[in-house]
Amino acid sequence: MPPQIHWSRRSDRGVTAGLIAGAAMALTWMLQSSSAGAGFWTPMELVACSFYGFPALAGGVRAIAAGIAAHFTVAAIFGAIFSSFLGEKRTSRQAFLGGLAFGLCVWAGMTYLALPALDAPLGQRAALIPGWWLFFHLVYGAFLSATPGLRRRTPRRPSAVAAGR
Repeated sequence: MPPQIHWSRRSDRGVTAGLIAGAAMALTWMLQSSSAGAGFWTPMELVACSFYGFPALAGGVRAIAAGIAAHFTVAAIFGAIFSSFLGEKRTSRQAFLGGLAFGLCVWAGMTYLALPALDAPLGQRAALIPGWWLFFHLVYGAFLSATPGLRRRTPRRPSAVAAGR
């Protein structure tokens, strides 16, 4: 019998919170990029540089779609990780502060580990706007604080074990 992967309601809600937070971060980032004259879709093209290199900056639907897919995949994964660290009985304030701290950790990991290894164009652009780059990650962390609220508002479903499967 193949090994079973344990996926909990906490993980589901963390992924959901990660997607919400990723959307808030992406929108903030794209609006800032557009207002600075760099173009609305430039952030997603920069994320796509992980796959296509500098040619992704030429734009096009493929690069933008790849950037969106990659951004939201990473946001969902980090959301599940955040949720796994967050205890069941956290207050909204604790979740908010924890989200900001987690966003700061994601910023540091992306800035100093992931981007130098995987996406030099995005790393170079982030270095030009260090305050904004940090702010985008704090927006992500702040929206992750929705995780406990999602837990309280989402009805519990019986587990497969409890249902006799």
